[in-house]
Amino acid sequence: METPAVHDDAAGGKANADDPAVWVDPDQPGRSLVIGPLKQGGLDVYGFDGARLQHIAAPPAPGDDAAPGRFNNVDIVYGFELDGEKTDLALVSDRGRDRIRAYAIDGAALADGKAPLRDVTSDDVAPVFAGSEAEVDEQHTAYGPAGYSHDGDAYAVVSRRAETRMALLRLTDDDGKVGYKSEDSVDLPGTFTLPGQKKWTPCADPGKHAQVEGMAVDQEEHIL
Repeated sequence: METPAVHDDAAGGKANADDPAVWVDPDQPGRSLVIGPLKQGGLDVYGFDGARLQHIAAPPAPGDDAAPGRFNNVDIVYGFELDGEKTDLALVSDRGRDRIRAYAIDGAALADGKAPLRDVTSDDVAPVFAGSEAEVDEQHTAYGPAGYSHDGDAYAVVSRRAETRMALLRLTDDDGKVGYKSEDSVDLPGTFTLPGQKKWTPCADPGKHAQVEGMAVDQEEHIL
């Protein structure tokens, strides 16, 4: 199957397809969804026949000189308890605004003529890495998320654009919306010693640092 083409230009809404996720419907696998981020183009949701079922726009820039929302990667968390109900979530890294956005997934919604994804992001989520909104616009922001659950709690591991830092966030239920709290962080090495004691740096462009993008958590082996 092939999804409709997207175009990274003004006419196409600057849609640039990136790392998607597959939500598997535990009750009816045929209703499973592919959720794909499109950078400034937002988010598209597809059925397994390749048809586009829903489009979600990225958040607009909060000011004239600020960066707009930019959806970089997406991952799935199953069974998060939201407002007393087990809810599957699509977690999207908003690289433009340094946030994690959360969307509740409802596989049965299409049969009722409704969209399968619903924005449940708390209104007051803070930047993941930046200390201020001005720092957000420097774009060393949330890049690639990996979601997982452990001992009844749900988490997102988030990498940082142009840096080696990783953040661990615990998802919270904020009056029926999804928020998050920082639990931990770690700075990975940016330079490595190869056999023969030769030094190697993944990114040698001036002003650029090594970074992590695509990630996954093996919940059986507890390995990122």
